[in-house]
Amino acid sequence: MVFFRRIRSRSYLAAQWLARGGLRLATLLADLVYPPGCPLCGADGSSQLCAGCRGGIGRGGNFRCGRCGQTLGPHLVSPESGRGCSSCQGNRWAFSAVERLGLYEGPLREACIRGKSVVAEPLVASLGEWFWECRGERLGGLGIGLVIPVPQHWSKRLLVDHNQAETLAGVLARRLRVPSDRHILAKARWTRDQSSLSASKRRANLRDSFRVRKNNRLDGVHVLLVDDVLTTGTTAHHAARVLKKAGAGRVTLAVLAVVPAVAGRAIDRSDFW
Repeated sequence: MVFFRRIRSRSYLAAQWLARGGLRLATLLADLVYPPGCPLCGADGSSQLCAGCRGGIGRGGNFRCGRCGQTLGPHLVSPESGRGCSSCQGNRWAFSAVERLGLYEGPLREACIRGKSVVAEPLVASLGEWFWECRGERLGGLGIGLVIPVPQHWSKRLLVDHNQAETLAGVLARRLRVPSDRHILAKARWTRDQSSLSASKRRANLRDSFRVRKNNRLDGVHVLLVDDVLTTGTTAHHAARVLKKAGAGRVTLAVLAVVPAVAGRAIDRSDFW
């Protein structure tokens, strides 16, 4: 019975892989007949984000906490401060700072959700270019030497074959003129989706879930760790901790969006103790 279950599982994965290939081919053919417009709203004129979509994404980024990315008043804290804000003070994250395009709301939330599709690489790449236009000056001054995306487990990759973090990491690495390597950091085991779990279950879910592959030393390198969305910081913390154990001198997190903290309630810091 186990043998036949494995056969059915592999047949399903093969069918999924073929279906993705057919979908991509159909998309390429459609692009030849109907030239692509804005990857978010479809407006004609450019394959990059149009002016209307750019106007609703990534504004007001200077008034935010440099530690967790939450939006703050202009007089509360500067982006360069490492002290954190009321949402994150006391957290012992393994990453040092957060660079983000915007908050997980409105058009950016829609873009992040749509970006998970197997044919959404042009959208994610366009968001990466806009990220650089909005935050590139700061990123370029950090002395980053290597860009690493938060990895997927191999089983998820077989089913999805698209990782927003990898696409975004490639764009930022090219702009920074440093290497991007998706093979250094690996997802050691399958984990459940974090969004539905309590704080204690999140810790157990991600414990020992990342590893640095053998013969990869990061002696003193400032690593830019890239993901699509920052919610509680648990995933990024565990990934950054493994990178620092492998010798990384500093880890900065870059994400498209940060989920807004609930007013009056700090981010749950029990994940990091």
